[in-house]
Amino acid sequence: MDAKKFTAGKDFSTSKGFPVGRTVIDLETADFGSKDFTEDNGVIKTVNQVTLMVAGKKETYNVPLSVMKKVQEAVEKRAAGVEVNRQGTTKTDTKYVTYVLDQAGKIIN
Repeated sequence: MDAKKFTAGKDFSTSKGFPVGRTVIDLETADFGSKDFTEDNGVIKTVNQVTLMVAGKKETYNVPLSVMKKVQEAVEKRAAGVEVNRQGTTKTDTKYVTYVLDQAGKIIN
């Protein structure tokens, strides 16, 4: 399929995952939402997203369910944030390690 047909009606600007390494979601300032994406086979998939301030500008990341579960746990514990550590760059080798953080940035068990 040519590029014009393939890109018609699709939004690629906010379809990225967390960068490799450490990202902290500050629950006070983070903006959560969801967005529908149409996959190549026509199936519509809803993806959770979070918008964070990174180096003075807004960045929107797709949030996997495992990380959303940790965000939910952080909210229940009245925590200040969630630390997300991404290892890997592809669907088959990516792993997320997450921690709930208190106001001082220390891990809450």
